[in-house]
Amino acid sequence: MDEVQKFHELDREYGIEKAINLSTLWSPELANYYNKVDECVSNPLSTFLLIWAMEFSIPSTYHLMLDSFNESVKYNDFKVFLEKHIGHDECDHGPATLEWLNILLANNNYSNKDIGDAILCVSEVFNARVATYNKLESILNKP
Repeated sequence: MDEVQKFHELDREYGIEKAINLSTLWSPELANYYNKVDECVSNPLSTFLLIWAMEFSIPSTYHLMLDSFNESVKYNDFKVFLEKHIGHDECDHGPATLEWLNILLANNNYSNKDIGDAILCVSEVFNARVATYNKLESILNKP
C-alpha cells in the first residue's frame, strides 16, 4: 500500500486531524500549518481575517516561489498551477473576501480584545505558513 492510500485509511479510521499527524506524507511544518489553520477557523472573525489575508498575500508569495524555483522541467506543471492561481487570486478572491470582512465587522460588535485575538491567531497561521513554504522551497530547489 502506498503512502497516499495509508493516509486515506488513517483519515477514514481516525479523522483528518489525527491522520495528518500520523501520516508520513505531511511534514511537521505542514502538519503544524494545518493545525494552526484549524484553530483559527473556529472563530468567525479570525476566519474572515485569515481568508482575506491569505487571498491578499498569496499572489506575492507565489511570485516569490516561482522566482526561486530551480529550472528542472519536472516542476513545470506546478509552475503553471501557481501562475494560474496568482491570476485568479489577484482578480477575483481578494476583493470579494474584503467585502465579506467588511460585512462581518459592520454586523457585529467586536471588542478590541476579540479583534486582537483574531489577529494573533492569523499571525500564528502565517508564521506556520512561512515555515511550510521555506521547507517546500528547500525541497524544490534541490538539484
